[in-house]
Amino acid sequence: MNVYLQTVMNTFIISMGSNENRAANMSRCRYLLSKDYPEVVFSEMINTEPYGETYHSDFYNQLALINSEDSELIVAEKLKRIESEIGRRSEEKSQGIIKIDVDLLVVNGKIIKSEDFERPYISSLFDNLNKKG
Repeated sequence: MNVYLQTVMNTFIISMGSNENRAANMSRCRYLLSKDYPEVVFSEMINTEPYGETYHSDFYNQLALINSEDSELIVAEKLKRIESEIGRRSEEKSQGIIKIDVDLLVVNGKIIKSEDFERPYISSLFDNLNKKG
């Protein structure tokens, strides 16, 4: 009996941001994503002003496009591991410190974090990523 297993390719768009040791933390994040997903495509990285009352330092923000057989859950776990490896601590958020924030924005065309799409820089980065991917 022949068993044919079809693999399913999933498409993920990930947002990355940092407002502390920004260049080094974003570089490390790109490196770690590339280790897990060698075919990852990155948008340009842009400087953005802080939003809300908690944050006082500018951010670097960037998007990444990943095509993978990994499930949404596995990708989310890998992103949390990357945040942890770079040194993100939940208690620092209340102090306005984001060493790295790596989130799933879109999975297979479905928007996961709609509030992020309200930020003006996301659409600019999304357009830039579409030109590359």
